[in-house]
Amino acid sequence: MRNLVFLIVMLASAYSWSSQTARTNTGREIKWAGSAIPLVIRTNSQTMSPSDVQTIIQNSIAQWNSASATRIQSVGSAPNEVKFLQDFNRYGSAVIGVTELSYNDAGSVYKASVYLNEQNFVFNTTQTFQSSSRIFLGDVVTHEFGHLLGLAHSEVLNSSMFYSTYPGQSSISLDDKSAIQQKYNPQNFGSISGTVQGGNHVGVLGVHVQAVSRKTGEIASTISDENGSFSIGGLDLQDTYYIYTSPLKNLASLPKYYSNVQSDFCPGTYLGSFYSACGVPGEGIPQGISLTSSSPHALTGVISISCSLKSSGDYSFQKIQSSFSPLTIFDYGIENQYEKAFVGYFRNLEVNLSTYSKPDRLRIDLSDFTELSGTNKYVQFKIISQPLANSLEYRLDVLQNLNSVLASPLERFQSAPDLKHTLDLTSTHMLSSIRANNVFDLKIEARQILGSVMNYAIPNYSLFGVNSNWPYLVVVSLMEMTPSGLRPLVNTEAILSDNSSCLEAPFTYPVAKTAYEDSDQPAVKAAASCGTIEPPNGGGPSNQLFIMTLGFLIILTSSQIRKRAKKLLS
Repeated sequence: MRNLVFLIVMLASAYSWSSQTARTNTGREIKWAGSAIPLVIRTNSQTMSPSDVQTIIQNSIAQWNSASATRIQSVGSAPNEVKFLQDFNRYGSAVIGVTELSYNDAGSVYKASVYLNEQNFVFNTTQTFQSSSRIFLGDVVTHEFGHLLGLAHSEVLNSSMFYSTYPGQSSISLDDKSAIQQKYNPQNFGSISGTVQGGNHVGVLGVHVQAVSRKTGEIASTISDENGSFSIGGLDLQDTYYIYTSPLKNLASLPKYYSNVQSDFCPGTYLGSFYSACGVPGEGIPQGISLTSSSPHALTGVISISCSLKSSGDYSFQKIQSSFSPLTIFDYGIENQYEKAFVGYFRNLEVNLSTYSKPDRLRIDLSDFTELSGTNKYVQFKIISQPLANSLEYRLDVLQNLNSVLASPLERFQSAPDLKHTLDLTSTHMLSSIRANNVFDLKIEARQILGSVMNYAIPNYSLFGVNSNWPYLVVVSLMEMTPSGLRPLVNTEAILSDNSSCLEAPFTYPVAKTAYEDSDQPAVKAAASCGTIEPPNGGGPSNQLFIMTLGFLIILTSSQIRKRAKKLLS
């Protein structure tokens, strides 16, 4: 039982490098020391052909190798292996797969085994909508290889390391990439650091700090430490990020370190919000953080948690009118910057399942943008909502100088193998050489997602979904065409304004991390927590050997079996 106890304390010390980085009980990072991890692929499935097994597992290896400086290599002989087990009783019938890591007291891994449960599950060779007993092999293996590399769970909805299964988990996301890059090759990437506080300048433990990428609309994340500090590393350069903070949603899937996390700091509800400057001009205008090769690291200073949804007063006034008059959110002549973001929202009374809402009308005035010579210049609009657990689909009309140039509904499924339901939208338009024509109006409408596709758009929507005042982020970016494609015109001179003078959450109080107690008692929520399965042979480790067992679990209730099974990964 000592193996299990040590593992719990190891994961309880995750600190704030990344919400996915595993550490020992002394704070050492658990990782491979070499640049290559030799792995034997056992094609001993009783239901899949060896060639299908090889192809799927090699694809999962390629996902991680595309981002990691320490790479998995398929070999014929090695102590590390991935294989199917037809007798899985020692782990339990609810476990889809497990990863066992052996490492020394410095945190250096030297052996890994991934076991796949073929006794209780049938693995599919292609991505299909999952049932209680069938699952795409690639979704399981990619997730388990993240554990093999030393990652724990994440609350980012499209992350392969998200604790609950969903279609598309076989592909790693920005959150996975940044975590593995920070772990094995941090010097070649950027970072954003700061401190999250509430009222009375109290640091907040367990805030989910998320960096939204302008380039992809995806999220890289971490969780704030005991004093509110955070750092998100492994970030790609030549990109702009917008910080979104929110309460954690499922403490049972995270390390014990966070089990004391609280969120009752507000008179109403502690909500997710974007990092904006203090004062009325900053409301609803997130601060863009541009990382470049010359400025790869950014310090935000203090970020406040929020007790209310932030948007501009002029926008909120328009929302309660019978019709929405065009509201200028970006005037290049006044702001003289290449990129700007804006927060909008839809309320419960505005949306339903059958029809789209009345449109928000947002104006972008680029008539004073003079850099039109040389390469062709473009403006790109992004609507980002899905990473915020926003369960709306959008329809976007773009008008240039009052003439419609785009009318596009958003609802769509990505083609195989992912079958992801995509809610976010990107639209790009070339600027006119006649400057007066470069005035754009965005007409944004929304409606609720049908329940039949909800779980594929937002994994575990009942826990993670936003139920009212659905926020969305509009990012407007000026770009130019180069021989290698569109390149953003990135601002690098922006000075970030911290929130020390406008802290919210008046009831914030210090919360300590969970103290570890030397106990041989098993974890109460073993099935929902990462690293709480006891290794099969029992007994304690030697002073130089510890075993980490990380599983991929499924927990079913009768209602979940009738609908779509919720699969919790561990």
